[in-house]
Amino acid sequence: MTEITVNSQFARFGKYCFLLAIFMILAIIPVVGYFAVIAQFAMVIRIYIVAKRIQKQLNSENIRIFYSKFLISYLLFGVLEVVLILMNIFLNVLAAPSGEPEAVASALIFLLVYLGIIVVFMIIIGLLQMKAWENLNIFFTENRNMFPEIIIVSALDGTKKLRLAGKLTMIVITFIIAYILSIIGFFKLGKLRRVGDVSGEFPMAAPPPEPVVSAAPETPEKEEPEPAKDLQFCGNCGTKLDPSWSVCPECGSPVGEEGTYQPPPVQQYPQEVKAKVSKTFGSLALAFGIISLCCCCGFIFGPLAILFGMLGLFKDDDRSLSIVGLVFGIIGSVCGFIFLFWFLGSALFIGPSN
Repeated sequence: MTEITVNSQFARFGKYCFLLAIFMILAIIPVVGYFAVIAQFAMVIRIYIVAKRIQKQLNSENIRIFYSKFLISYLLFGVLEVVLILMNIFLNVLAAPSGEPEAVASALIFLLVYLGIIVVFMIIIGLLQMKAWENLNIFFTENRNMFPEIIIVSALDGTKKLRLAGKLTMIVITFIIAYILSIIGFFKLGKLRRVGDVSGEFPMAAPPPEPVVSAAPETPEKEEPEPAKDLQFCGNCGTKLDPSWSVCPECGSPVGEEGTYQPPPVQQYPQEVKAKVSKTFGSLALAFGIISLCCCCGFIFGPLAILFGMLGLFKDDDRSLSIVGLVFGIIGSVCGFIFLFWFLGSALFIGPSN
């Protein structure tokens, strides 16, 4: 019963991925595109709900990471579209009084803000999508014996193309290629809608072969020699004693007539001290990133935050501070250079009023 329920959920998952690919194609058409975009977000919510149900049934951490990153990335897409629509309106208003130096300088500054917001959003969205599709690919790889061979091959290819699309989204200028790869990837994932139909027609995918470990030849166990009963050690200093001695030659302690066997003292090793987690570059990146957001010198401190953030990603053990500092540095750099261009534009183009 559980297997039938899981198959039906994966069939729904594939159905919504197939519909999402169709709506992505329709979104290119000028008039129909507005309705297709709304339908896209409806399919995204459907995919999120179905993936959450699958995660509850299978208790898979990879599925949980997938649907959380997947939903956040598309919500950020929606926020970006709303912000760009509003900024287009303001940009047209600023550029309306043509010929005035003040309007030209303001429009140029606003255009830089416009481009900076697009770059920051695209980088974050691309990172989220790469992480989401990478985890879904891991799930399909580890559980490929749950699906027919013809379907799992298509699903794995689809997740790889969608992960590549997320990587190209970060570059911004390759967004059109990323969009086309996303459509192809969703169509390939759409074959999951037939998981219940073809299960009996095609053989199930074989699980990955386990590594063959050659059996080591059996060796006869060596019997450990028992300590001699007449051998004894000094209970005070651990010196090896002869049974005929009455005192220890090292420390002078008396030896009993029936000295009991005492093993030599065991060497005590100092406990290992856990290495401290390195966060040096990440802390510097976070500090410079916060400073770049709080003052007008973001064009100075922002690049420093980016530099230390990149170093922290490769050098620090804990990369969380490096990532946060890197994001703050990018935002601070964009805002700082916008302020710098605005200041230079005001000084060069805006003269004294008559």
